[in-house]
Amino acid sequence: MASKEGFSLEVVAEEFEKCKSAENEIILEHYIRGYEELTRVFEHLGTIFSFITSDLKDKIRILKEHQKATSDHFKSVHTMVKFELDNELTIGKNSSGLLSGCRTLLRLHRALLFISSFLKELIESNENDSVPKMASNVYASTIANYHTWLVRNTAYLAMRTLPNKKTLQGRLCTSPTSEKTAEEIVGECIKQMMPVYDIVQAFYSERSLLELP
Repeated sequence: MASKEGFSLEVVAEEFEKCKSAENEIILEHYIRGYEELTRVFEHLGTIFSFITSDLKDKIRILKEHQKATSDHFKSVHTMVKFELDNELTIGKNSSGLLSGCRTLLRLHRALLFISSFLKELIESNENDSVPKMASNVYASTIANYHTWLVRNTAYLAMRTLPNKKTLQGRLCTSPTSEKTAEEIVGECIKQMMPVYDIVQAFYSERSLLELP
């Protein structure tokens, strides 16, 4: 369950673990739930990550609308991709005006690499390492090139205000009932997110979907 503050990285880990099926497909229901919780986690950090959380919320909304309209085709990433490829819907909008599910999920997929990479750098860093520098370097190597000049500059300015490692970990992990340390909770979250990223990355790559406009 989420903590009293309304978010929990432990819930993120649980949902991303559940979204991998026995057939190595990614179940959209759990992917979306995990991402919703992940967005709440980063919203708790304040306006620092608003350059990413507002966009993530919009992408989650679009996928949920697709699920509501055509649930059979949006049970998993794999069924969604097949449906949109078969019907030539991967680039434009559908009859209801919704952007394609493939394009929308790609934006979440890219952001997942930034988030998981940043969290990994955070727990592997030393107490005296600069968190702003760390975050900026990860951003530059992951999703910065997909953002406009204005968004990039806003992001870099925001990341300059990130607190030190101890303070940030304290904000990320607030559950008073957990017996795990902050680094264990973050580590478990990364452990569950990265295989999901790898499966989607390989699946999109095989179908030439990684550069959808």
